[in-house]
Amino acid sequence: MKNDSSTGQLIVGSFCIIFALLFYQLKPDNFVILAGVIGIILVAAGICGYKDYSNRILALILGLIFLGVLIYLIYIFPFSRPEKQISIILIFILPIVIFGIPFYTSWGKISDFKKGVKLVDNGKYNEASEYFNKILKKDHNNPLAWTGKALAFRKLGKLEEAQYSINNALKLKYKTEIKIFSLSKILINSIVFNTAGLFYVEDKKYKKALKCFDKSLELKKDLYGAWNGKGVALINLGKLEESLKCFDKALRYNPKSALVLNNKGDALRRLKKYAEAMKCIDKGLKVDSKLPALWLTKGEIFMGLNKNEEALKYIDRALKLDPDFESAIKIKEELLS
Repeated sequence: MKNDSSTGQLIVGSFCIIFALLFYQLKPDNFVILAGVIGIILVAAGICGYKDYSNRILALILGLIFLGVLIYLIYIFPFSRPEKQISIILIFILPIVIFGIPFYTSWGKISDFKKGVKLVDNGKYNEASEYFNKILKKDHNNPLAWTGKALAFRKLGKLEEAQYSINNALKLKYKTEIKIFSLSKILINSIVFNTAGLFYVEDKKYKKALKCFDKSLELKKDLYGAWNGKGVALINLGKLEESLKCFDKALRYNPKSALVLNNKGDALRRLKKYAEAMKCIDKGLKVDSKLPALWLTKGEIFMGLNKNEEALKYIDRALKLDPDFESAIKIKEELLS
């Protein structure tokens, strides 16, 4: 979501520059200069924040055009003419209406979704379900709320309700025909497709999951979670080399994701590239030593090396962190049988 925070920086920075240029002519003082400097810094940070260089160039070109028009209106266009004042007001208000308000409301929905998902991650499934229900009472067509509700129902074992919720989320995704006016909606749709993919991975419907991850990445190619999910689906379809490419993409956008490092290590383990797998897992443990999956994968690597006693130590570490970790319990039983 790095690009979306960059878009936010560009919007806020542009407003600061507009404010500075407009009021410096009317009443120059240090506060106005500071606002302009802050605006320039935010715009520069926003442009640099884009991973894709084509996006940086596009943002820079649009910014220069916008700045040129603004300078012309303020400093060259005759101040006495009323059209100038109307033009300045429009150029200040229209970006807020066209970009700012939709961006703000969409980010509110994303923030609400994250809070609900956090409840799911903490095992508070009923609380999460009630939380998303409250959102849907106010906004019944919120695709993210339906997506979150599906996750909660899935964890509660209510599979029919979960399927109904995820289907609703996919039906209610936003229309985004004009891309430049729909940046935040595109992000929401991408999150919906990504979460649907994770839902299908849990249901072991890996081909369906792949379609969802691909749709998510069509909308937002820097969504590292979708690259990670796609890699997991490919592992389960036996396409290990392809999965590694996906994990590398995910790590390009988020190099410090312990979960992605674990999944890459697991794919390398399955390819019997144990030394490379161990490097990935150890790197992941430096990031988050409390992630049980990393200790389990490390144990499985030692199993592949026929060092079962060593493997058992790491599997026990995983179970110490999560006593209900089903995969670790199953592998330990197999190891001891």
